[in-house]
Amino acid sequence: MTAKDVKQVQEALGHVLASLKVEKVDLNNAVKFVTAFEDRNGEFFTFYAYTRPGAKTLFLTDAGLILKTLNKSGMGVEMKLLQALLRSYDLIITEEGSVVDLTDRPLWQRVTALFQAWCAADGVLRTWTRPKG
Repeated sequence: MTAKDVKQVQEALGHVLASLKVEKVDLNNAVKFVTAFEDRNGEFFTFYAYTRPGAKTLFLTDAGLILKTLNKSGMGVEMKLLQALLRSYDLIITEEGSVVDLTDRPLWQRVTALFQAWCAADGVLRTWTRPKG
């Protein structure tokens, strides 16, 4: 690759980052982040950052969007396999179906883990589903 090619890729990545949409949400002082990355259903990768009273860290969640993406395919999700996959990214799935990062890793690592889990759910987990009924 030439220096010009590398510059084009850098500019493309800069464009993706510049298209990030941010909006305040009323619950828990949360902020919604919508990226330019889409899943197979055309849904944008979206996550939320929020604070809790007295906590020193930001919390991240998908607010149930990963599970929604899987269920949208019309298949039943093998929850034990989903939980095992999420744990490999140091994430958990709550009883309400939201993926949450509760670690104390640097924020950039936690955002990356949430995005990687979303990518895995969009691709690999489709092989771990079964027809409903």
